[in-house]
Amino acid sequence: MICLIRNLTSISHPINGFDSLPLPGESTPGSDLARIKYYRNKLAHHDSNTIDSAYFNTAWGDISNVSINAILIKTDKAVGRLGGKTMFQECQELKVKILDQSNQEMMFEIKQSLEELGELKLTTYNLRNKQSKVTEKLRKLQSLHGTLKTSHSILKTSNSKLKTSFRFLREEQVIIRKKLKNPIPPNIRGI
Repeated sequence: MICLIRNLTSISHPINGFDSLPLPGESTPGSDLARIKYYRNKLAHHDSNTIDSAYFNTAWGDISNVSINAILIKTDKAVGRLGGKTMFQECQELKVKILDQSNQEMMFEIKQSLEELGELKLTTYNLRNKQSKVTEKLRKLQSLHGTLKTSHSILKTSNSKLKTSFRFLREEQVIIRKKLKNPIPPNIRGI
């Protein structure tokens, strides 16, 4: 809306432009629009879901309250200058307005969403804990697997040595059996 107003009307530009907070002494319609736009953007695009009371009161005062200068003359702020007494009164009522049903429903939905978000954070935390436990067990299994591979390699080597010893013993057994078939040596037998 402000983009349309500043480009389609002959409204004077504030000293710092429409995208910055005007100086406190500026009270032209252009600076009032820039002031409203500035605070609207700051509040609408705020990082968290809460607003500091001091900041809100500063913004509210800068936009809608009446100020009294050094010589005790009341002057309207941005809303009063742009919208007149009716808009000023409406703005004053909005500061303490009781939420209507749709706003209450939105607040309830926001509260539910926050509760769900808390539950999701808890679930995420629990899943991370489980994941870290599973990861630790996996590391232990990998370590045990490495130990088993080493043991398997040792057993294979031992088995190979046993097979070699067994072959050697069989050969010895064959030789001994041949000798046992003819227990008398050939030179004594007279052959």
